[in-house]
Amino acid sequence: MRIQTIEITDYKVFLESEKINVGGKNLFIYGENGSGKSSLYYALKDFFQSSIEDIDLSELENIFISEEKKGGTSVKVTFAMLEQGMRKTKSYELSALKNDTRTSNDTSIRDANKLKSFLTYKHLLDIHHLKKQHSINLFDLLVKGVLKHFKYSLTFGRELGEIWEEVESIIAKPTGREYPISKKKIEVNAALKVFNEAFGELFMSKSPEYILKHANPILKRFNHNIEVALRYAQARPSKDYTVLEDCHVGITLRYAGKEIQYPHLFLNEARLSAIAISIYLGMIKRHIQGIP
Repeated sequence: MRIQTIEITDYKVFLESEKINVGGKNLFIYGENGSGKSSLYYALKDFFQSSIEDIDLSELENIFISEEKKGGTSVKVTFAMLEQGMRKTKSYELSALKNDTRTSNDTSIRDANKLKSFLTYKHLLDIHHLKKQHSINLFDLLVKGVLKHFKYSLTFGRELGEIWEEVESIIAKPTGREYPISKKKIEVNAALKVFNEAFGELFMSKSPEYILKHANPILKRFNHNIEVALRYAQARPSKDYTVLEDCHVGITLRYAGKEIQYPHLFLNEARLSAIAISIYLGMIKRHIQGIP
């Protein structure tokens, strides 16, 4: 599949309809602040995401549209694809009245969504904005970003992000007569067991699901002379079962053969970003294995 055209109507900065001819090429988008780069980015992100979850387009309408045009926000993407040996074009549209990105007989957009590589600078900010006494924590980047929609045998058909959201939902429940603490402990422990086993497997170097299996070869291409290892401190409930603790994915780093005690202080932003992006793209590559 190659994107041929993107047509965006009344979405964020886009007023009325704007058709962008891509022609199946790789594009580099640039422009001054406010020119619409982020709006294009999020339009595509929401389009692919709509194949697996509902997107409320009413919250994304251009603020300057007239009253009679409200409800007309849409994102339409046309692809060139190979179907039964024949080349053809096919369009998919996300709007308030129509969403053919998730039809039961066509999984093209759902499959493409698993491979999407939407990574913003915000995902990387937590890596750079750390105090000296803190260590790098990649937990949110992985669980709520890179691996949010990741599935494999130990997730039992569910997405990793969905399993984690269930853990967060249960731990947030208040206890009382109708929901005693004994019941909450059982539910929290059961949900955490599923998550920790599924997520923890990704950090075992001998596992076929090892998280750095595809990331390390990508990191080597940056020629930064960096070796990376990740460790996961399993998430657990606090003593009173009101919050979660130890939700931490730490990083051990060797630079030019020497172990670095504070990677976020020793390495510059380019090298830290290279590590995060390599992990991100490595797991995107891993997703391909689960798609026919």
